[in-house]
Amino acid sequence: MLTIGELVSLDEQAQFRNDVQLDAIDNPVKNMALLRSYLFTASAPNTEAGGARSVSSVDLLEQLVQAFLSDRLENRLVTIANYGHGKSHLALALANLFSKPFDSPEVQRILSKLVNAVADPAKAARYRTFKESKGEFLVVRLRGDLTRNLHEQVIAGIERAIDEHPSVAGRRPNFWYSSAKTFLDNLSTS
Repeated sequence: MLTIGELVSLDEQAQFRNDVQLDAIDNPVKNMALLRSYLFTASAPNTEAGGARSVSSVDLLEQLVQAFLSDRLENRLVTIANYGHGKSHLALALANLFSKPFDSPEVQRILSKLVNAVADPAKAARYRTFKESKGEFLVVRLRGDLTRNLHEQVIAGIERAIDEHPSVAGRRPNFWYSSAKTFLDNLSTS
């Protein structure tokens, strides 16, 4: 007869966090502590309401990976959950996974958490291979608690993501300055 300990692997660093902010990614100590405490889920309740379906955090990651690997036109995903259900904690884990280098401690921590969650070595290896082959992504982080409008947040978020990515740090897309250039070109000299 099997014991529970033989059937279940316990992640002793996982814990409930009642206040996770996405800007914790900027604090290496806090960021790593939150990554250690995150627990990926591999199953979700089988419910559908208003066309929405419940998916686990691993399923959501799978959908993101598929969006990057396929050339389908529809690649937007919306995540909705009540307060305290881990949306920000998941967003922090995904922001780290996609924005950090493959060999970073943050990505390695996330990949090890995925190995435990999926219980399928081939699927876990697929996430590892995806990250290793695709490298770092520009991740634009927006906050709902700022008084800036969406346009301002998106522009600031893109600039920040560019500055955080070593290969493009300090650059600005040409369209940032096109309006200013047009304005200056149209100024009269008198």
